[in-house]
Amino acid sequence: MNNKTKYITTTLPYANSKPHIGHAFEFIIGDALSRYFKYLKKDDVLFNIGLDEHGLKIQEAAEKEGVTPQEYVDGLSEVWIDFIKK
Repeated sequence: MNNKTKYITTTLPYANSKPHIGHAFEFIIGDALSRYFKYLKKDDVLFNIGLDEHGLKIQEAAEKEGVTPQEYVDGLSEVWIDFIKK
């Protein structure tokens, strides 16, 4: 096959809070592009959404909650996954 691979990725938002409508816009545009290229069936498409799980904002949010940064991010990851699925 002569298919090309298209890589579509979003920015990696900090996982220091719950997602909001601004995140949805970027994810929806990425999803629409991915579906469009898949519909054309000319190219393979890899679509990626992720979170930035490191950084000062994460550490500060975790300290405020009295947990480790890993525990904090793990607690928010399900919220983000549910948001992305919708």
